[in-house]
Amino acid sequence: GDDVVDSDETGVKVMTHAEAVKCVVGMTGVDVAFAEAADASYVVKVLLDCRARSPDETIEPGPAFEDQAALAMELASKVAMRAGEWEMMHCHISNVLKCDLPYLQERAAVITLRAFLYLSGTPLRGEVMETMKLLPFIRKEWFRHMSDRVGSGMREILKTERFEGEEWDVILGLCEATCNYGSGRMYVFKGLESAFTSEDDVRALLKAERGVKALALLLKFVRGDWEGDMRNSSPAMKIVCSVWTCLVDGGGPRKGEERALVEVCNTLHALVKGKDGVLSKAAGDAMARVLSLTRVERVTPEVWVSLFRNVLLDPPKIHMVAGGNGKSVFVVNEDVRVRCCETLARSSLACLPWLSSQGVAEEELKGLLGRMAEIFGENVRAKSNTGFIFESTIHTCVNLVNVLKLHDFQPAGGFGAVLIREELKRGGVGDEIWGESAVEVTKQDEAGVVQREEDGSTTTATTTTTTTTTTRATSSSFDPMAPPLSNPQEMNGGVVI
Repeated sequence: GDDVVDSDETGVKVMTHAEAVKCVVGMTGVDVAFAEAADASYVVKVLLDCRARSPDETIEPGPAFEDQAALAMELASKVAMRAGEWEMMHCHISNVLKCDLPYLQERAAVITLRAFLYLSGTPLRGEVMETMKLLPFIRKEWFRHMSDRVGSGMREILKTERFEGEEWDVILGLCEATCNYGSGRMYVFKGLESAFTSEDDVRALLKAERGVKALALLLKFVRGDWEGDMRNSSPAMKIVCSVWTCLVDGGGPRKGEERALVEVCNTLHALVKGKDGVLSKAAGDAMARVLSLTRVERVTPEVWVSLFRNVLLDPPKIHMVAGGNGKSVFVVNEDVRVRCCETLARSSLACLPWLSSQGVAEEELKGLLGRMAEIFGENVRAKSNTGFIFESTIHTCVNLVNVLKLHDFQPAGGFGAVLIREELKRGGVGDEIWGESAVEVTKQDEAGVVQREEDGSTTTATTTTTTTTTTRATSSSFDPMAPPLSNPQEMNGGVVI
């Protein structure tokens, strides 16, 4: 285009591209450009008119063209930011991103991110955000080589800025595009860590109804979706827990929350069963926290049953190895297995009464309890030299059975309590662990149970239990980590089972 403006019509002094550059980079600074051109927008226009720096000089696309165009764009952005004028820059950058000019596109991306940091507190914030929307659409082969610069810019933006509404869509979208490439991924994660360090920051995210979308991005770090990069997996789990804490704190279920819970649990479950012991333990701890924070009524009965079957009732298998002397036996992953069983017990006591009240079939609940009993049986039969998995399982089962016998859990609870005791007996556990009164109950229950099909495919039971309650315990009183009760009457000061 022609860079000469008719001064007779506009009253503006004619300025060539070279003169505009001298004004901006001259010793007297940008103010000289404003004084001579009388209009900052005109200076920006002249600088961005890269194809014709002067009436008699035309530059064709190529390395020299990109270098000079990039310099002009840098100078124009400084004038635009100083003058509070971004519309012309947006149009120019939009056109640059449509051309096969990789270096110029990289400079356009950097200029845009810098401008957002500079103009975020001004009315131009929204205009620059519109330009940022364009960056994820840069060709992948070019974005790869600029991802470190984009990631670095995103880190600074996430550390220093707060976002509202649709701004989160732009930020999270650009973060995800940058994370496709290793050179920018770590920068983005550090920025996300900074953005979600405080509860206020997370609540701002949730206020914008973008919590579920942020979780989806964080879970990609947890799983190592990008090039199998697991460096940020464990710290990402902590951020997931922070976001989830605020997501379920107060108010009704949010859109997509149930689906997000399933994705979080499935992701963590896959790592729990993985070969990396450190990640398995971290994933087990994270899953325990997420499920303990989730009130049962926020999730449909169908989803709870699915989580039990596919996640909670599928703990990592027990791996036994012999010690160096050939006699010692160790359970490689016993701490992870124990953690999963504790989570299973807590979740069962939190969910079973509610699932029953919501019409879930008794046979369905008995099936879940039957599988849970099998898991505890596997634990007590896996006797290692440390004895940790054995003792922890006894600990959990004593408290679990005491609570399952309460009125809230009938009739399936009594059935489950009997199955757990039977499984522990098969593992060599005597009746003495239940206390004297519990032994009497065991005998009564065993007399009432025993209706098994000959083929072993199904198991049904009827349990008769007389309960006199002065102060009835509830599922919330259960703590599998607490010392086992030697007598069920000790629970909550007056339960006789």
